[in-house]
Amino acid sequence: MKKRIFLAMVIVVSLVLFVSGGAVFAQQKIVVGLSGCMSGAAAMWGRVLDRACSMANDDVNAKGGIQVGGAKYLLDKKTYDHAFDPGKAVEIAKRMMSVDKVSWIVTHGSAATKPIIPFTEENKTIVMSSTAGRDLMIFQKQNYSYRVTNVVPEVPLLFWTWAFRKHPEWKTVATTMPDDASGWDAVSDMKEKILPRGGVKMVADTFYKRGITDFYPILTKILAAKPDVFDLLNMPPADMGRALKQIREMGFKGPVVASILHTYGTVLEVAGPHAEGLIFCGGIDPLSAFATPEEKAFYDKWMKVYGPPFDLDTISQADGVYLVAQAMEKANSLDPEKVTKMLQTGEFTVLGRKLRMGGSSMYGPPPRTLRLPEAVYTVENGKPKMIETADLPADY
Repeated sequence: MKKRIFLAMVIVVSLVLFVSGGAVFAQQKIVVGLSGCMSGAAAMWGRVLDRACSMANDDVNAKGGIQVGGAKYLLDKKTYDHAFDPGKAVEIAKRMMSVDKVSWIVTHGSAATKPIIPFTEENKTIVMSSTAGRDLMIFQKQNYSYRVTNVVPEVPLLFWTWAFRKHPEWKTVATTMPDDASGWDAVSDMKEKILPRGGVKMVADTFYKRGITDFYPILTKILAAKPDVFDLLNMPPADMGRALKQIREMGFKGPVVASILHTYGTVLEVAGPHAEGLIFCGGIDPLSAFATPEEKAFYDKWMKVYGPPFDLDTISQADGVYLVAQAMEKANSLDPEKVTKMLQTGEFTVLGRKLRMGGSSMYGPPPRTLRLPEAVYTVENGKPKMIETADLPADY
């Protein structure tokens, strides 16, 4: 009888505590909107972004969430498929802001990011994107839109800043790129913004139609300019492998580099033994001595949960979650104006690495591009070997 009375009292007290004190123990939620390509030919990129951000969400929540003004907030991610369709991306962004009431948006792909910026800027919604090209960063005044992964033009700038120091004998360079906006912008940045920093001249550049496999005619014209070095820049991996193979078959003995290469497996497979000696710039290998223990732990968890592939830019895909979460805590506010100011001026520790925003010299103020280190690799015995890390110029 006494046991029944005691049990009843425990239940009653528990219910009272739950009802009266639930507000104390219940944690509010902050919604992070993720808009990615989850279907179609580029679905692999969307899955990587979604998985990386899920791991970052779990990490933040496991440490108690975000603490602001004495309250704790857990992260809740909502994922949508923009399928690289600009119209669909705009619809998703509008839904995120009006219906889901997201605190910020994580997305990727310039074609799906540029059209949402006018709406997100108007609504003061922070956007953390994995995108490429200068135009996206400068086509209108922006204060809430950020780039958080190294792509074009950041990685070529990283690589060539390293090359100016390590290879002063490289005075001329040649390249070929796809005949579309991505290729035009990349070559333009190289000629106007990057190579002049080290007094290097681009002596030949040719654009090709996507889908070709025979690069011999193009390469014949380019190599006639006798460049010191050939930069494959950021050609699609299969194209890069074919061009590299054909360059060597044509007898070019000089250095061949890829000033941006995060997915190297296809390149090495297609080029075969002709890839030997290739120098390229990519993300820091989480299994290398240059990685932090936290980056190694991120890699281990990824492989346990998802398995391969794990590209050299996989970890940076999570930055769009870590950075805003820390900025909210540092600003002690959820107000987007205070948070964006903190993003532009603060220093953040992401997976054991100190990071800040930069890019004012490339795009104008305010700083809205994450300053991430990269690594320089060379291919030895068919495998990439890290040489050292590379950092953006101090004035970036």
